[in-house]
Amino acid sequence: VSRRMLQQSGTNKEFALFYLALGCYELGSIQQALRHAQLLHQMNPRLLSVHLNLGCIHDAMGHEGMAIREYKKELALNPDCDEARYNLGTLFLERRAWKKACIYLEACYSHAYLTDTVVMKLAFCLDKRGKTSEEIRLYRHYLRGHPKDAWCMSNLGAALMDAGRDREALRYLKQAKTLSPKTGSIKRNMARVNKVLGLK
Repeated sequence: VSRRMLQQSGTNKEFALFYLALGCYELGSIQQALRHAQLLHQMNPRLLSVHLNLGCIHDAMGHEGMAIREYKKELALNPDCDEARYNLGTLFLERRAWKKACIYLEACYSHAYLTDTVVMKLAFCLDKRGKTSEEIRLYRHYLRGHPKDAWCMSNLGAALMDAGRDREALRYLKQAKTLSPKTGSIKRNMARVNKVLGLK
């Protein structure tokens, strides 16, 4: 299963139903997990995470539209639920709905939620949207907290090349190559910038 179910406070019966649903979900018995989660929803439709968990289950069943609706319901009840926000961003990314994905992933990033994973997904979406300036700002911000991240330096270099800032790109790509000399994408970006600048 690809999404993470969460438990919030509740009665003993609600706890029991949650763990039944979770156990079935983790064992791959998704239909049974759905039945338990739906019963829990009937008992307490405003229980925090109940819609998140239904969304996870529908997501695992391939019911993307229903998963999206459940995640949005969770956010309406619980605006602080970054798990639902992240799942929505990931689903929209998988659907190639880059603009919608950015909305949710940017919020996750601003909340420092799963930062290392979110930054890669958000950068990918920004690149697909042609938002080079925003992509560059994202990489620069991430590097403040991760000054030796070769992936980020290499991607920043590539984005700077896309913006026509080749000399600046070369500086970051050299640093990336020093940190990770065998990484294929870094080698390709170095070859690209050297060709543009007429260097060997």
